[in-house]
Amino acid sequence: MGTMHEVRRVGATPSGAQEERGPRDWTGVLYLQEEAERRSDRSPTHRGRIVVGGTTFRLSGWLKTTADGKTFISLAVNQATPDPPRAA
Repeated sequence: MGTMHEVRRVGATPSGAQEERGPRDWTGVLYLQEEAERRSDRSPTHRGRIVVGGTTFRLSGWLKTTADGKTFISLAVNQATPDPPRAA
């Protein structure tokens, strides 16, 4: 699965270097899972992340169809585990 978000470069710091910034608050992404990435038929068809109030949450989605044939995505939200610190 690819990277869940892009690092954006914004503005210049006083030293002239670009400042890195993570995902913006109240934004997120949801990716379609390839069949090979799914463990079973009950595994999510979509996965992603959303940032709310500075906290990152994991999204899991299941593509479903209503009795009258309308397609929708059912979502589950879980607090994401922190990423391990990066080596300097």
